[in-house]
Amino acid sequence: MENNPNPTPQPQAPARTLRRNSLTIKMLFIGAIMLLLLIPGSMVMSLIKDRESMMENAQDEVARMWGGVQHLTGPVLSVPYRLTTRTQNSTQSVEGRITLLPEDLDIVGHIDCEQRRRGFYDTNVYTADLVLSGTFNLPADLPANTSGMVVDWAGAAVMLGISDLRGIEESIEIGFDGRQLATTNETKQPCFNVGVAARVDLSGWTATPDKRIRFNIPLKFKGSGGLYMAPVGNSNRIRIDSDCPTPGFCGNFLPSRREVTDAGFTAEWKVVAQNREYPQLLRDDEHKYKIQQSELGTNLLIPVTQYRQATRSVKYAALVILLTFCSVFFVEMTRRRNIHAFQYLLVGLALILFYSLLVSISEHLDFGAAYFLAAAMTVSLITFFIYGIVRQKATAACIGGLLTLLYVYIYILLQLEIFALLAGSIGLFIILAIAMHYSLKMEWTGRSEQ
Repeated sequence: MENNPNPTPQPQAPARTLRRNSLTIKMLFIGAIMLLLLIPGSMVMSLIKDRESMMENAQDEVARMWGGVQHLTGPVLSVPYRLTTRTQNSTQSVEGRITLLPEDLDIVGHIDCEQRRRGFYDTNVYTADLVLSGTFNLPADLPANTSGMVVDWAGAAVMLGISDLRGIEESIEIGFDGRQLATTNETKQPCFNVGVAARVDLSGWTATPDKRIRFNIPLKFKGSGGLYMAPVGNSNRIRIDSDCPTPGFCGNFLPSRREVTDAGFTAEWKVVAQNREYPQLLRDDEHKYKIQQSELGTNLLIPVTQYRQATRSVKYAALVILLTFCSVFFVEMTRRRNIHAFQYLLVGLALILFYSLLVSISEHLDFGAAYFLAAAMTVSLITFFIYGIVRQKATAACIGGLLTLLYVYIYILLQLEIFALLAGSIGLFIILAIAMHYSLKMEWTGRSEQ
């Protein structure tokens, strides 16, 4: 009697097939839960934007009552003229103004900053004491009086642009050619939108064209947010010092020399007319835009970073949820404990709630302290929850330790500016390598039988 050399193949064990299918379904459920958690994640991002908008509104309200960002332009000399054109049949007259910019402009002063609180938010406001000094020269290309053009030197005015007149604390007087001139508000000027002006008779200046007229203007005004100055002189030297330790130098020119310490800053600019896009003698056309484009100055804002850092942290939410779910899934695989999909959802919601806690606490505490407190609350909640599921202290402590390391890693990334991408990429590579290593020890489909 002969034996059959070809044994009949044995069907796959139903238990292994069921286990493989259940793992696949569980992973699909976990993926669906992660997608579902994007909804509360977007709600947290919207919350951060709303709180940031409330902060900006509070700062705008303080600026409205105290004084906003200040823009200084000038001083300049504005001289009216009349141009008469005669033809064979008619005579037309056109009125306009010539604007003379100063030959030298020196601005020296000090800015005192203080904080005003509106609700939860602090706003930096300042009081500036400046002195503007320099000289005016008659330019060589100044239009001369002809039969068709008459320059009214007696109706000239010296003008100074100040963008927010609410910040003026003391009446402005202009020292001009040895005289003190009272000023009135001025809105009709091609160099700025609003400012002050003083009438001055310059009819004798043309008789001595080589004469330099000196000016001296002490200013004391309030503002918030920043201070910008236009280098309208042929030669400009601006030197500002302040007790603000967090300036942001901006505008069309950076300081040629600056020093920033915890006690404040000192900055000095040197600009010449060749650095700008407008000449020293301006005609009737509007020059506000070009002058504004040439401004230099500094922002004097409180560095509000909690919302920016909270926004950056939310961008890592998907990574935190994925790694946490992977850790819980590995626990489920190794400890042979069935963790329901609803429990995964609860863990994910706890991770999302971390960002709401972070934003709300950071409005009252330093961001670092708020991050530590929110992370400690979240890690403790999830650790105790995992312990309630598996009833093993070592496993729950392991999950808590992994979450702690993850939140520390994210915090380090938030503090890095230049090297955040490099540190993040290397960290993710290490995390992926660890996950791949431990996945090799998992029994995904059961061992094959010979």
